Formats: sequence, C-alpha cells, structure tokens
Amino acid sequence: MLYESEVSAAVVNYLHAKGYHINKESKPTEKGIDIIAENDSEVLYIEVKGETSFREGSKRFGKPFHSGQVTHHVAHALYSTLKDFDKQTFGSKTRVAMAFSDTPEFQKRIMLISNSLSKLQIPVYLVGPDSTVTML
Repeated sequence: MLYESEVSAAVVNYLHAKGYHINKESKPTEKGIDIIAENDSEVLYIEVKGETSFREGSKRFGKPFHSGQVTHHVAHALYSTLKDFDKQTFGSKTRVAMAFSDTPEFQKRIMLISNSLSKLQIPVYLVGPDSTVTML
C-alpha cells in the first residue's frame, strides 16, 4: 500500500529520469501543488494521491481507502488540477497532471473520466507497488 509521499517520490524519480528538473515536491501535510517539474518545453504541475492515510492516528492508517474515499480523492485531485489548469495563460508552457497509486479502485475511477482527461491533455501517472510509473 503506497502513501502519498511514496507515490510522489516515484513520480519525481520517473520525471528526473525523463530529464525534468524538480522545482518542488511537497510533503503530504502541505497544501497546494504537490510536484512542480520542468524541462525545456514545459512546466508540469502534478496533484498526487496515495492509497491510504499517512497519519498514524487516523482510522484509515494502513488500510486501503474504500471505494467512496477513492472517488473523493480522484474528484479532489481533478478539482485541484482543473483549478491549476484554469490559471494557465495562452501560450504558456504550463501543463497539469495527476498521480495515483496503481490500484483497481483508482484505475476504475480514472477510466470513467479518461476521455475528458485526454481531450484536456491531462496525463495521469499510476504508481505500482514496486514504484514503477505508467503514464496514461
């Protein structure tokens, strides 16, 4: 089960290997954009969600989020991503993306909105339990 920080670290490593410079990687307790990565052609703002709570005292610590919580996390990530997308200016190098743990529950929710994500050119990074990253 991957915490948000583990999903973030895997995406950062993936982007680094693709030639991106990481300008920001937030901690799970910080608000705002989770990852800002840049290469010669773009600046990428990424919203990240894990598959369980990282807070040791919470009811969900060490347990996977149930389907309603996964839906909530995808919806929140999409809202945050679209809010960042809305801030873009014409001709800007800025793009937005989302990253999730690669689980059937997250895959199911993402597939339901995949046509819209494609039309909006919002990539999704899925991180497997072995930290491999797949981009949709």
